[in-house]
Amino acid sequence: MINQTSDSSDHRGNTNFMRKIPQGAEASNILVGEVDFLDKTLSGFIRLRTAAVMGDLTEVPVPT
Repeated sequence: MINQTSDSSDHRGNTNFMRKIPQGAEASNILVGEVDFLDKTLSGFIRLRTAAVMGDLTEVPVPT
């Protein structure tokens, strides 16, 4: 069961942080993982043509 008190305090903290973000700002997400079957480093960069809000991927609801 989720504690609603902690949810509301998290939301309040995010609201305060959102006030500091300029209008039209976008987020970047860096995801790192490791697998046993790769012998060398593999990296990639993906940029969406149009920014989109991706649920809870970022701490605040700004387009990614």
